[in-house]
Amino acid sequence: MRIRNRFTEFHPIVYSMIFGSVCMNIGFGMVVPYFAIYLGTYTGLDPVSIGLIVGTTSIGSLVGGFLGGTLSDQFRRKKIMLVSLVVASAIYAGFMLQDYALLLVCLTLVMGFCTFFLNLAQKH
Repeated sequence: MRIRNRFTEFHPIVYSMIFGSVCMNIGFGMVVPYFAIYLGTYTGLDPVSIGLIVGTTSIGSLVGGFLGGTLSDQFRRKKIMLVSLVVASAIYAGFMLQDYALLLVCLTLVMGFCTFFLNLAQKH
């Protein structure tokens, strides 16, 4: 009974933050380890190109840091988090349906943005 009361004391945005964090981390953890194998098997890219595509997520997070603070100040955190989750879901579908290397780079770049925006909204 005490544990139940503890959970009802949280602000409603805490539940959104927990849900968003769990979804993004599970999705990211399931996709990234096998993404390089998928790229090597189905696209025929060389290992350097595959490394650049996978590493673009970090570049997206870096660039997203400059934009994320401004967006979080202008819009509500909950809205930023939900938009990040929706866009990330679309990007995962795009990974599955896309074979072009340049579009995969763009998708991983935007995935980095979404990951950083979600994390920033939680810390802000």
